[in-house]
Amino acid sequence: MFERWIARKGLMCLLIASLLMSFSGTASFGADLCLAPSDQNGLNGTADCDVQAPLLHDNSWTGFSTSGGPCTSADGGAIARCNDPTPFGYGYTISSSTTDPDATSGPLAAGQPLYLWLRCAPDGASAAEMGFAGSITVTDVTPIAPLLVIWIPPNTLLMAYDCWTGSFPLARLSIDTPTAVEPETWGQTKARFRQ
Repeated sequence: MFERWIARKGLMCLLIASLLMSFSGTASFGADLCLAPSDQNGLNGTADCDVQAPLLHDNSWTGFSTSGGPCTSADGGAIARCNDPTPFGYGYTISSSTTDPDATSGPLAAGQPLYLWLRCAPDGASAAEMGFAGSITVTDVTPIAPLLVIWIPPNTLLMAYDCWTGSFPLARLSIDTPTAVEPETWGQTKARFRQ
């Protein structure tokens, strides 16, 4: 009697799991890429264009995520703080688009690059140093704008600008994304329990 009750409860659990899977679809697999201090000097900052006394400003940034909201700097992200010149007025985003700096989340096709955008630089940007963190690995950096880029793998990016302001893509980021494991179908799950 007790064994039949356990078997029924087990079957009930499988039916409930099946219903939940049919409503929620397959499990999502998320990957992200965030800005971080570089390996070289431990900086994530931008130098302004003051020729008399240039200052190094902490970068404000919004990263990229394949699922959910993207990672952001502690101050709430570059987009939210671009109008505030100090201390976080120098903003960057990692976008999947060459035309939209705010495309900071969504699916990525195999081999699709990401783009590093200068989102805002109120007093002009002359140089920057940063690194990357997250489950997406940057394998190469190719400049889009006319700037000097020094990429020191695995995690240091140095850039020199010409006192730019505004919003535009700086570099194309070649990436390796983690590969999701194929989720098991309901038929495969049932077949395992029939054995």
